[in-house]
Amino acid sequence: MLIALCDDNKTFLEDIHHKLMDFLPEETRYLSFESGDEFLKADIEPDYIFLDIEMPGTDGIELKNRLEETNKKTRIVFLTGYSERMREAFGNRVIGFLDKPVSYADLKIIVNKILREQNRQYFEFDYGDKHHVIPFDEILFIRSDDKYTYLNTSDNKRYCIRKTLKEWNEVLPGELFCRINRSHIINYCLCNNGIRKIKLPGNEETEVSRLYRNELKKGYTDYLLSNT
Repeated sequence: MLIALCDDNKTFLEDIHHKLMDFLPEETRYLSFESGDEFLKADIEPDYIFLDIEMPGTDGIELKNRLEETNKKTRIVFLTGYSERMREAFGNRVIGFLDKPVSYADLKIIVNKILREQNRQYFEFDYGDKHHVIPFDEILFIRSDDKYTYLNTSDNKRYCIRKTLKEWNEVLPGELFCRINRSHIINYCLCNNGIRKIKLPGNEETEVSRLYRNELKKGYTDYLLSNT
């Protein structure tokens, strides 16, 4: 994991660097930058950036906007003592805010969130003119319709993707998903009402083919054991 630290106060950069080293795994790499312009010149895509809002030149808000336009990976933690600009700082890459000076207690909350995210698995894809990153555990089921499939999520969103169920089987983690018939792959979390019929969102049901029942039964048992 690569962490970028971007703040125009060198002393603060050193302080938060040492604090992060107390929490994150030893193999974590860190790069420090004293301005947004310096970060942009480095042309890197860290996993996370701890980013000051108020800086000369390219400030934190402008850098956040640039990252949302050009960077498909980096997540942002804002560092600030300026509450009046908080509204500008929100965005789909922003995972938290830390007030200066940063306390160990507040930093631990952010670090725990980072570690949880690192342990999750994600599916990334382009849909329309946007890049999407969806945790696998938020995908409820995949439904096939000829050459296209429909990805359905726990927040009631649906995406049409040109991918066969066979191709989905190679992408989805087997510990979370199982194919149940010719047209559906489901998340094991939908098996609460048995393994012969699966109740889908919207009071819809689909039959489990005999061909897949034993695989579903074994997979669901393993799923339950891993989540107890």
